[in-house]
Amino acid sequence: MYGWLNLYLNQEIKMFIFSLTYLKPINEVEKQLPQHIDYLERHYQSSSDFKYLASLLKYALNETQAFVHFDQQTIKRTDGVIPTKTRELIALAIALTTQCAYCIDVHVKGAKRAGVSVDELAELISISASVRSGATMAHGLLAMRLFEQNNS
Repeated sequence: MYGWLNLYLNQEIKMFIFSLTYLKPINEVEKQLPQHIDYLERHYQSSSDFKYLASLLKYALNETQAFVHFDQQTIKRTDGVIPTKTRELIALAIALTTQCAYCIDVHVKGAKRAGVSVDELAELISISASVRSGATMAHGLLAMRLFEQNNS
């Protein structure tokens, strides 16, 4: 449910997140939320991590330059058939679906610059959630088939 968070969070943070919806009254959760958000921002994905692009360029110059070039020629391209606003909406939908915090940050800003409205953003979020859950159902069908095929 929380993508990258689930891989890295310590048990205390996991229990806090669980308590957000199940254990504590909302006023208690709201009081503790700032300290937990601060913890996450200090220890996990943060927009300040972009400063490490310089390190990637230093230690993996060719690969990093290739990525930046690829990004410029696809998402940031302005002379393609797909308009910039649509490109940003596509990129943001993918970022939401893959749960890439950095990508969400970059593409929310790009979408806003491209003229995306808050109504479009809200609808995009719902569409992305539907696609993500649809993929779960599709993989569920695969699991059902594999279970049925496994005779052992």
